[in-house]
Amino acid sequence: MESLTNDPQKSHTKKRPGIFEDNGENYMDDQEVIQNENRLGNERQLPESDYKVVTSWPDASVKLGQASGVDFDTAGNVVVFHRGDRLWDHDTFDNRNVYRHQNSGPIEADTVLIIHPTSGKILHQWGKNMYVSHEVLIFLN
Repeated sequence: MESLTNDPQKSHTKKRPGIFEDNGENYMDDQEVIQNENRLGNERQLPESDYKVVTSWPDASVKLGQASGVDFDTAGNVVVFHRGDRLWDHDTFDNRNVYRHQNSGPIEADTVLIIHPTSGKILHQWGKNMYVSHEVLIFLN
């Protein structure tokens, strides 16, 4: 498998959290990644995690559909891009990638939610009347 790019910022194998450093000097090429994954084989184990499920987060008043993207803003708030009442599955697009449910109209709920990281309450929301919600990316100014 060859990488389509030598730019670490454009290759998915270069962005695996916890494996590569972001300074651009310690990236593996695609072949090294494949060799390391093959070497680990079925004996690969995930390290212990400090992450725990918090069943009371977000706040019960927050209504989410299928989340298509989650990120953090510069203040540490959680940004969720979701599909409201729409479900994406094998039937969402036809074999020409045409959205099959246009007659359902746009998503009426706000599709972008900014949620406080500890209280789980909505701080801001927007994005009503979208047809397709795909992902969210947060960039520094």
